[in-house]
Amino acid sequence: MLIPMMKTRTGIKKRRILKRDENISMLQIDSATQALETSCLKPSDIDMVINASSTPQNLFGDANNISNKIGCKNSVNMDLTAACTGFIFAFVTAYNFLNRYKNILIVGSDALSNFVDWRDRNTCVLFGDAAGAVVLQRTEEKEENKIFNYYLGSDSELNDLLTINFDHDKYNLDKPNVNKYGKLYMNGKEVFKYTISNIPKILKKAIQHSNINIEDINYFIFHQANIRIIETVAKNLNIPMSKVK
Repeated sequence: MLIPMMKTRTGIKKRRILKRDENISMLQIDSATQALETSCLKPSDIDMVINASSTPQNLFGDANNISNKIGCKNSVNMDLTAACTGFIFAFVTAYNFLNRYKNILIVGSDALSNFVDWRDRNTCVLFGDAAGAVVLQRTEEKEENKIFNYYLGSDSELNDLLTINFDHDKYNLDKPNVNKYGKLYMNGKEVFKYTISNIPKILKKAIQHSNINIEDINYFIFHQANIRIIETVAKNLNIPMSKVK
């Protein structure tokens, strides 16, 4: 049950957590299966599987397992990690592979409840477990095979604002199966400040490169981390909330 105050502060009404007998692989496979069914494709039609996750079931990556479990016998598989931006990076990566592969399955997944500190109310209510999947398909019409535009960016100096670090102090050769990663840490205030300052800048650059006006855009879909961030960004860009999803 979420603390009422956190609902007001974040806009989060529900947060999903895996049961003890569940794991992230189950969610990955379920979402991938649904994506195939929705796209009316057979597993053998998939040429590539990309899984974006910061908390894979297998430290070496889960894309091969997803491909195997849903029966993609012809796919090349890869994993990438980019935290909250994982799906965006996976989508852009898949887009740039479309000239070689026709059907690309993208899965975004995380099980962050395994790493949150449940005593830290500032972070534990924000992170849950989920997976989603889409299929990107190349069409015969070349003009249809493109994203209108995208703009990516990173700021490596802020790496320490959100971390799950390997805990060297807990490393013990006598207990090799002990989880060696620490708890999730986030400097929420600095993340908030950076986000509301930089999302408008990045969005303006993407729009500028597209040769359109911000008024021409029908809907804006921002990262769903915090309603206050979304509202502040919309206000700074003079975007009506009716256009924000």
